[in-house]
Amino acid sequence: MRSAIPCLVVLLAAAAPHAGLAANKCTGLNGEVIYSDKACPPAPGLARLDPVPTRSAPKGNGVLTPAERKAIVDQMNAEIPAAIARQARQEAEATKLRNREDAARPRTTTVGQDMGFDDCRKLVAGALIGVAGYTRTIVLMDNQAVTMHRVCLADGSLLLTCSAADRRFVRTTSPPDGRGC
Repeated sequence: MRSAIPCLVVLLAAAAPHAGLAANKCTGLNGEVIYSDKACPPAPGLARLDPVPTRSAPKGNGVLTPAERKAIVDQMNAEIPAAIARQARQEAEATKLRNREDAARPRTTTVGQDMGFDDCRKLVAGALIGVAGYTRTIVLMDNQAVTMHRVCLADGSLLLTCSAADRRFVRTTSPPDGRGC
C-alpha cells in the first residue's frame, strides 16, 4: 500500500498540467496526426463557409412586424454579396498557396532517347564508372533484354534503363522518398 501512494502522486502530478486542456485530433495535408487546442482546418478541396455577420439581431418577443422583417432581409441582401466576394478572395488565396506548394515540390522526370542496346549499356557503364566511389549504385536488373541501375544522389535518385526490345535509353530522376536510395 505504501508503494501505491507515491505512484498515485506521480500520476496526478503528470496529469495536472493537462487537466482542463481541450485537444483536437486533426489530420495534416500529408496524413500526419496533429493535436491542437484549436479547431481543425477544413479538409483540402472543401470550402469553409464563414457565417455572415449581421449588424444587429432583432430584439423583442420573437414576432417581427413586416417592416422589421423587410429591414432584416434588406440588410442581409446588402451584406451577402460582400461576404461572397470575401469568401471568393479567401478561396483564391488558398488556391494560390496550394499551387505554390505544388510547384515547389520536387517531381519525377523521365527522358528517353532511341539508342541501340549495346551503345546504351556502354553509356550506362561509363556513367557508373564516373560515380564509382562517390555514391551508391544499385543493380536492379542486368540481362540480355534489360539493364537497369539506380544511382543514389543527395537530392534523390537516378534510374538508368536500357531496353533491347525498345532499343531505347531512359533516364528517370526522382526526388528523395524519405527511405533512402
